Amino acid sequence: SSVALYQYAEVFEEKFSDSVDYVNNLRSPRFIKSHLPYSLLPTEIHKIKPKIIYTMRHPKDVCVSYYHHCKLVHGFNVDFETFCELFLNNALAGGGIFNHYKDFWNRRHEENILFLRYEEMRNDTRGTLKKIANFLEKPLSEKDLTALEEFLSFQEMRNNRGCNFAPLVEHIKGRDFYNKAGVHFMRKGEVGDWKNHMSREMSNRFDEWIEKNNVGTGLCFNN
Repeated sequence: SSVALYQYAEVFEEKFSDSVDYVNNLRSPRFIKSHLPYSLLPTEIHKIKPKIIYTMRHPKDVCVSYYHHCKLVHGFNVDFETFCELFLNNALAGGGIFNHYKDFWNRRHEENILFLRYEEMRNDTRGTLKKIANFLEKPLSEKDLTALEEFLSFQEMRNNRGCNFAPLVEHIKGRDFYNKAGVHFMRKGEVGDWKNHMSREMSNRFDEWIEKNNVGTGLCFNN
């Protein structure tokens, strides 16, 4: 297709409550971003077998990112320690994160699923792009890879209205919110930012929780 994928992803520019109809009316090939667990995806995926790229991130960084998301988008007014308790007890929207991980991890060998790690994407963007290109059967030249590396850098994406969720935040908070508040939907994109938020005690609790949930899965997370 000659149409850029980001043009397919601008769901929030016009409609915020009609995302299902919006997706149904998208032209093929469609690009759909979702946070849904595998069990809540449309049952048709079992027959149609669309290509699915799943990205897993370290739970500690997910907790920090989700905390800032809930504060910015949903007006969630709790301190970080309280949010961590909710996260550890699977008491937040979306349910337990390990059920989310395991559903896709256990299907990682299926030919239509590519399982990626966020840390790998950040530390080896070029290598990850090659994996994705191979998975999508879209060969890329070295020139293409260089251009994509630049386009997909965190700062570029942070400034790109096609993926920085500015339309959504402006719809909720007002068009000048970003400029006035000095905060962004896309904050840092760093690996290990949890170290700037979690106490040692909370970090240890997360380690125990991660170890308990990892038993028998083959999943591993590096601090």
